[in-house]
Amino acid sequence: MLVAAGYQVTGVDYSTTALAQARQRTTTARFHLGAVPHALPALIASQRPTAAVACELLEHITEDLAVLDLLRAHSIPLVATLPAFDDAGHVRYFTHPSRIRARYGVEPTPIGPHHWGIVVRP
Repeated sequence: MLVAAGYQVTGVDYSTTALAQARQRTTTARFHLGAVPHALPALIASQRPTAAVACELLEHITEDLAVLDLLRAHSIPLVATLPAFDDAGHVRYFTHPSRIRARYGVEPTPIGPHHWGIVVRP
């Protein structure tokens, strides 16, 4: 959607399968193999992004707060989705909005019965 709207997009994933699927959908986006917490500093330095989107990411990484701190330090807003359910791959999940407020300091928006949306401003 962002590519179709004319934005420059860079995707990061540790899965070669996920990146291969993404590359089949677009030829104009850039993709990097790696974990977001480790790839993000170099991407910020080289590409100077103006925004970040994290769909189903923050619940899978232990470095979620470090990622948010890095984005804030570079004045990069984040739009993210978070699960309201537990799963084997989740480091954390959020069954109540108060847990999101406490961890990220933002007001969540319900997205259907099983997800939250957040906007983290710099």
